Amino acid sequence: VIAEAMRKITNSDIAITNGGGIRAPLSAGVLTMGNLYTIMPFDNTLFTMELKGSDIKTAIEHGIMPGNMGWGQFSGIKVWYDQDAKAGERVTSIRLADGTPLDMNKYYKVVTNDFMASGGDGYNFSNARNMVDTNLVMRDEIIKEWKA
Repeated sequence: VIAEAMRKITNSDIAITNGGGIRAPLSAGVLTMGNLYTIMPFDNTLFTMELKGSDIKTAIEHGIMPGNMGWGQFSGIKVWYDQDAKAGERVTSIRLADGTPLDMNKYYKVVTNDFMASGGDGYNFSNARNMVDTNLVMRDEIIKEWKA
């Protein structure tokens, strides 16, 4: 839900955020500001970039590694993987939300947060082009999106 809101806010093809940045479950019922600060306690900003399909696959592979604190949360893609395969070779298929296969040579607009964009949790976006810090605080923008 959080990654989907990030994707909508920035009009990106794909959103990637780290599970460690989401500190509590989003429960049904009334959502208070206190709940939101518990769920997303960090003042992370949204970073957009253009990332090649092959680099998106690398980020997904990193995000599904067992025991990884950066367990990825994705939106705009559907991922199939073999959890028993060798690390770095687990992803078997990636499709965009519309069912189109991810083109490994094409650039896509991707949104993440500033922590991840700077290498947090071991993510590597060094091959990204047109990386922009929107200066939009994730939590504040997601609140606006959910109120709409």
